[in-house]
Amino acid sequence: MMDEKMMRMVESASSCNIFPVTVPSKQNEYRGISMYVDDKGIAKGLPLNPKAMKLVTECGYPAQEFRGDVFLSRVEKMKMTNKT
Repeated sequence: MMDEKMMRMVESASSCNIFPVTVPSKQNEYRGISMYVDDKGIAKGLPLNPKAMKLVTECGYPAQEFRGDVFLSRVEKMKMTNKT
């Protein structure tokens, strides 16, 4: 069990993990989606996020556990052309 001082330190720390839902590749026209999640969600006692968990399962990942809010971002790599 964590003491109160340590728990306050954990709760005040702001950092996140980035989960690559899709990685840009030729097959997906160089589009990628990343999910940003609280890396201290379990320690903070945040609730499970069933929508985020279902999203990554639908994308083909094995069961993952995400807690608290998540942020999704989409990137698209621009195609290079030989035009001058």
